[in-house]
Amino acid sequence: MREMSMGVQLVIAVVLVGVLVGVGLYVWPVKPLTEANTQAAALLKQKQDDNRRLQQFERDLPGLERQIASLQQQLEIQKNLHKINVIVSTYD
Repeated sequence: MREMSMGVQLVIAVVLVGVLVGVGLYVWPVKPLTEANTQAAALLKQKQDDNRRLQQFERDLPGLERQIASLQQQLEIQKNLHKINVIVSTYD
């Protein structure tokens, strides 16, 4: 290295410092960003899985609403029958 001229040595030194600074600037912010990206990807996958599970209920919703309406009608009928039974039992 001593045989090289001062200008060449200076260029090599500047390049080495530039490489070290570049690597430092790359590694320093990229690692936390990579970890954050990994966490965000895991959260995204979880949300997508939740959405897939909930889509089944969304498809079944009209049938479930019909069942609820039918059960509500049956409940009203049962209430009316109970009222009638109470009235009839008072006359017995």
